[in-house]
Amino acid sequence: MATIALALALLAALLHATWNFILKESADRLATVVAIAFLGFVLYAPWIYVIEGFPASVGWHLTLSSVVHVLYFAALAAAYGHTDFSVAYPVARGAAPALVAVGGWIFLGDRLGADQIGAIALIVAAIVWISWSPRRSIDRTGVRWALLTGVAISVYTVIDAAAVRSSGGALSYSVSLAGISGLGLAWLALRNRDLAGLLAPVRQRPVAVTVAAALNIGAYALVLFAATRAPVALVSAVRETSVVFGALAGVLLLNEPFGRRRLAGAAAVAVGIISLGLI
Repeated sequence: MATIALALALLAALLHATWNFILKESADRLATVVAIAFLGFVLYAPWIYVIEGFPASVGWHLTLSSVVHVLYFAALAAAYGHTDFSVAYPVARGAAPALVAVGGWIFLGDRLGADQIGAIALIVAAIVWISWSPRRSIDRTGVRWALLTGVAISVYTVIDAAAVRSSGGALSYSVSLAGISGLGLAWLALRNRDLAGLLAPVRQRPVAVTVAAALNIGAYALVLFAATRAPVALVSAVRETSVVFGALAGVLLLNEPFGRRRLAGAAAVAVGIISLGLI
């Protein structure tokens, strides 16, 4: 895997974990996601469109990906409704790289060697291992919703990688995607809350939400740019190590335990990343 792609994917994972930590601390996550999407668009659009322009050549990618993003959040919300965050999140994020590998091979012509597939498998297994306790009673319905979330992640990742490889504008595409998908998410959120409730996260935590908005678009733009330099499956696998950064944040900032199970999982993720960097 190209060094620049590996570095960008790791940085994206760190940024992704950071803005998700902010989201995790929100009282209304769906309304916060809507605010993050629109604030990100407002922050970036005025200047990025001057530099790169609107990616009109990949308009159908934007439309289709926006629909999948709305489905992704609906499935994720259903998963959280049936099982713990610490189960749904790693299952969803852990399933995605394997599915992206299949999608990248079918639709993008990406080819992976046996050693690369092995490294991806190690990272995926370690991500799930970090948070999924075998001693805990797990709602299978929640796991199924989490797996559907992983399918949605893989679908929009492949669509977006194809779009950026075609247009070359990772940041303008990410900004446009935030604005368009934000409309769909707003529609989803307004089904069971009023406009005041939708705007509440911005009023309650303006700085935190603004920071999350900036990191959200920046992180995804890094992922898409990395996908122009390496097979999308490798980029996706490294990006999902955000689960490890999230676990570390929980330990350092929330005093959550980081026992031998999580330590072993984090070590396995590190081995997988190093392996991808050497392949």
